[in-house]
Amino acid sequence: MAYAHADLSYAQELTFPDLLCIQKKVMKLSFDPAKSERNRRERNLPFERAYDFDFETAEFFADERFDYPEPRFIGIGYLDDRLHVLVFAKSEDGLRVISFTKANEREAEKFGFPQKRYR
Repeated sequence: MAYAHADLSYAQELTFPDLLCIQKKVMKLSFDPAKSERNRRERNLPFERAYDFDFETAEFFADERFDYPEPRFIGIGYLDDRLHVLVFAKSEDGLRVISFTKANEREAEKFGFPQKRYR
């Protein structure tokens, strides 16, 4: 799989201030409600929890695994001190959640993050 650090400075992509707006719950978070419900049932992780994802300390990468119809991003960061992977696209007024999971050991190693954050 190919991952490239996303250059978040381009206007058509997400900028760090955009991500801080999400952290402060200013921007809209959108997703497929049925997909979120399935994620809640299977992983106990509804997409609404993406509001609590720690965007400030996360790292973001362009998702270039496939030729998607829109730019997609992978965020690797913490939710409740547990490492998670958030896949999303920028929407007109915020972010559209595509996938949200707990990071497994392989992902934690690949991105260089511990699975649990101790404060």
